Amino acid sequence: TDQFATGINNRLVNHKTYYFMVLAYGYNEYKKYDPNDPFALDGQKKPFILGRKAATGPIQIVSAIPHIPAVESYGTIVNSFYGDMPEFTRIEGNGNGNNYVDVTPEMERLILNPPYFVEQLTYQRGSGPVNVKVIDALSLEPGTYYLKMLSDPAGSITPEIQKIPLMRPTSKWIILSENMKDTVAMSDADIADGYEQILFSQQTKNFLGLSASIRQIGQPGQNGTDKQREINNGLISASMQFADGDKAWLGFVPDVDGFYKLNWILAGSQTQAEPPGESDIANVDNEQVYERISFFGGGGLAPFGLCSARDYAPGINVPLLNATYKLDNLQSVDIVFTSDKSKWTRCPVLETADKDVYAPYVHPDLGPTVPRKMDLRRSPSVDKNGRYATEDGTATGKILTGSSNNPEDANFVSNYGMGWFPGYAISIETGERLNMAFGEDSYLTFANGRDMLFNPLEVQTQSTPDGGFTTTGNSVISEFGDVILGGKHFLYVFGAVRNLSASIGGLPRYDEGRKLMEYLTNTNGNPTDINRVAAFRPCMWTGIPMKLANKEWLGTEARIKMRVSKPYARYLDYNDTQVSSPTNDNWPMYKFTLNGLAPVKNDRNTQSAALDLINVVPNPYYSYSSYENNKLDTRVKITNLPPECTITIYNSAGTLVRRYTKADNSITSQDWDLRNYGNIPIASGIYIIHIRVPEVGDKIIKWFGVMRPADLSGL
Repeated sequence: TDQFATGINNRLVNHKTYYFMVLAYGYNEYKKYDPNDPFALDGQKKPFILGRKAATGPIQIVSAIPHIPAVESYGTIVNSFYGDMPEFTRIEGNGNGNNYVDVTPEMERLILNPPYFVEQLTYQRGSGPVNVKVIDALSLEPGTYYLKMLSDPAGSITPEIQKIPLMRPTSKWIILSENMKDTVAMSDADIADGYEQILFSQQTKNFLGLSASIRQIGQPGQNGTDKQREINNGLISASMQFADGDKAWLGFVPDVDGFYKLNWILAGSQTQAEPPGESDIANVDNEQVYERISFFGGGGLAPFGLCSARDYAPGINVPLLNATYKLDNLQSVDIVFTSDKSKWTRCPVLETADKDVYAPYVHPDLGPTVPRKMDLRRSPSVDKNGRYATEDGTATGKILTGSSNNPEDANFVSNYGMGWFPGYAISIETGERLNMAFGEDSYLTFANGRDMLFNPLEVQTQSTPDGGFTTTGNSVISEFGDVILGGKHFLYVFGAVRNLSASIGGLPRYDEGRKLMEYLTNTNGNPTDINRVAAFRPCMWTGIPMKLANKEWLGTEARIKMRVSKPYARYLDYNDTQVSSPTNDNWPMYKFTLNGLAPVKNDRNTQSAALDLINVVPNPYYSYSSYENNKLDTRVKITNLPPECTITIYNSAGTLVRRYTKADNSITSQDWDLRNYGNIPIASGIYIIHIRVPEVGDKIIKWFGVMRPADLSGL
């Protein structure tokens, strides 16, 4: 916009020259000076100091003329705008630098199928893990490039998170050509600074039309204790979307501080002795960023490490785990709920009944051990249609012996303790499909708590004046004060992590729940604390889902997008496997192309169509135009001209008045000073302007002008 424009419309005017100047200045008003106040006489008398020079010498004034770019370079098609980002493909490494990331639909399709992992992960345009953006769409050159982060071996030591080394803040980056031999651009500063750098070619010194802002950040949950602190404690965004918004059917129970039955997220800094389990988990999320996650005004998901482990809550009471759990393991994930059974996730079903409050159910073939909260349900597994792994297919029949490798069988992977989550979860960071689990309270038979299915009760909602809603009815808290929570079908999403130690194992990417079952069935279904730590240490996200009343369950696809900041790091999977044939030692490396963003030049069809854009402004001319510089100046502009053309101006009698020959691609207009070839002012009247573009065509414009007498006053 034009900050000096008069009137309401301050938009830039095409073909008008604007002038820009960058000034350095200093400002210091530690105390305001007031000569009329005896207590302010020691204030700063000169708070503002103007710089006298620029960084490269004298202060320069730069002029620019806005115009339609289609007429440039013999027909130009612009394919991008300021701020657009190319499509990135991860070749090696991991991390997102606090950028919002999304993979392409094709990548998601590949992740859903064995081996449940995509090594070279392609991100959607504008949602990549590094911030390289267009700042001049006309300067882009088509081509494919590689961006490599160069680890600084002599830099300060950066701690490993989940045993994976991070990029040191003193590291830098380079951009290579497609053959990976020529350096196109390189960083001026290390990734600790992350300032926006304008990119110029190392070989030609030409402007590339791009800028890069790449910064190393901290892990979620650091509360600003690190120099590379993450913004918003690491949370980038949290949302839930429905394919058909009119059929929204899923909600989540919110956290309610001060009401212990619903205070299931312990984010903050509050400490108190009563009631038990109410104290917040200190120094992890003091600002309660994750506690405020809300989908459509209701509840949302939360980090598993911030969940309460007391009665009614989705956490687990294992001191060894609770004492060391932080938010380092969080990843950006998509969780999708779908009626397409081919995409469902085989997973453990956990007992969420509170043993000290209610007696969990145990199938006769699986006794006598009574499960603790968060142990496996002691019921036969089910298939996708709800048939049980028993001889007669019922919940109480004799359990089948052994397990099956057929996904269509009810005893697939295990004959007890397993069900199907109606959907899937993928890591947007690593390109892996993830393991999941859900719970149910087997005591609450009326709340679908004993059927091994992910089917929470429906909840009645009531709109609130602020646009949100509250829950009503008995499906959350009964009229007798009992905690129902829709049957406690708590949802859990697990990341793939490496072994923590010789005794505490890791968890692979999606394996139909086999490794989780190995941990949870240890010692006859009564796992030790070590195995419970191994099982739940990788757990990232959890929530308390509910079905919305009067809506069809799985009536339309629902997608939850959780996005968190992750530092740039090496990529090593559960088995310490690196990418095949690494070229950057498994440090972050990305490929991107400008082929779809660079402009198309010398396009004959565009050039022909651009003839219609040629114009004369103003037309008619009534003694004045905004292009004139003083009261003696008379001027109109012939606009949207190609690089080469001949402009011939005739009066109404057909007499030649003026001719211009243009051969300059740097400007798309031609000034006419309203004088003839003899430099004599023209008379008022109608004129014919003929523009001939070689090998393209002609454009004829009628122009009418009313001339004003010369104003010589003041001379």
